[in-house]
Amino acid sequence: MRIVYTPDIFSRQSVGGISRYFVELIREFLVAERVDVELSQRWHINEHLRELQDTTELPGKFDPRLRVLRHVLPFLNSDFGLRSRTRTNSTAIVHHTYYSFSSPNGAACLIATAHDVMPELFWNRSHPRVKGLLLAKRRTLDAANRVIAVSEHTKRDIVNFYDLDPEVVDVIPHGNRMVSSTLDDVRGTSVVQRSKPYLLYVGARGGYKNWVTLVRAFAESRFLRREFEILCFGGGVFSRTEQELLATLGVSDSVSVTAGDDTALAAAYHGATAFVYPSCYEGFGLPPLEAMGCGCPVITSDAASIPEVVGGAGVYFDATDVDSIRSAIESTVESASKLSRLRQAGLDREKQFRWQRTAELTLLTYEKALQSDAIAPPSSRRAAA
Repeated sequence: MRIVYTPDIFSRQSVGGISRYFVELIREFLVAERVDVELSQRWHINEHLRELQDTTELPGKFDPRLRVLRHVLPFLNSDFGLRSRTRTNSTAIVHHTYYSFSSPNGAACLIATAHDVMPELFWNRSHPRVKGLLLAKRRTLDAANRVIAVSEHTKRDIVNFYDLDPEVVDVIPHGNRMVSSTLDDVRGTSVVQRSKPYLLYVGARGGYKNWVTLVRAFAESRFLRREFEILCFGGGVFSRTEQELLATLGVSDSVSVTAGDDTALAAAYHGATAFVYPSCYEGFGLPPLEAMGCGCPVITSDAASIPEVVGGAGVYFDATDVDSIRSAIESTVESASKLSRLRQAGLDREKQFRWQRTAELTLLTYEKALQSDAIAPPSSRRAAA
């Protein structure tokens, strides 16, 4: 089986969940040697792919200087190799790494992965760039012979938004590579050497990520302010607006931000009293899975796909309710026995998510797509009225 991966996400994203997903998928296929993997790109700006290229011969030159061209680089790469690769082998499957207006001729079938419907729900859909993205997304999903959704919740969302036949959408969850066996592996990193125990927050902080509500809940708890601080990992330095919010709430000295590589992130998970995830929406939600793999207790919202990932291994709250967040955190971190139970439950739960399983299920999707009855015009893949 011959799989050609488009350059779209590797031309757009320096680091991030979608590009990491495809790199881990490609890594598993290369290790298993069950498919012939090809990339169709001249250049890319992606750090995850660069790390894979350091150990494997894959096409495409990494050039961080091209980040300024990330909005046009996908178009410069779009046709490179796709036409010749698919024309010379009609059994080639093309897997779109992101939504694209380009649908290569000659491929046996096209695969698309849907990660979420955040642009549809939270972005300004009248903005020209968002309009273009959503048009490309509709075109890609319409043209695909099969669609992969990263969670049952995402499947329901894309079926509803794009009127897809549920029978052509396969749910395949992500895996996790953020596992470190003991705190001794990362104890030397500065992130775990702090004056107070800390609650960990990971990732971007704007909009639906709901960081502001978490900070408000923290500020309203005399106990949490006295005993803990919040450590934010990633997401960039605090903006002026964020700094003003922290000052207004009187917690500027209790909320800090840091950044680093995966080793530093693993150290942050290991050193935290608990990981808190207040997001109002996730297509999958990788940080809670990473936290569980590092033995970090998870306190999280019950929104969207998050319960599919965390299962019974976390403490849940209502993301829209400050009191619910505060109460969930307080009742968890005050109980050593609850924290211990959550650590073990998280470690057990995380074992269900492996990139090897993701690759095996994806291979089944490819095989389904190659079956003669799967090659159908877009109109036949619409949901029945």
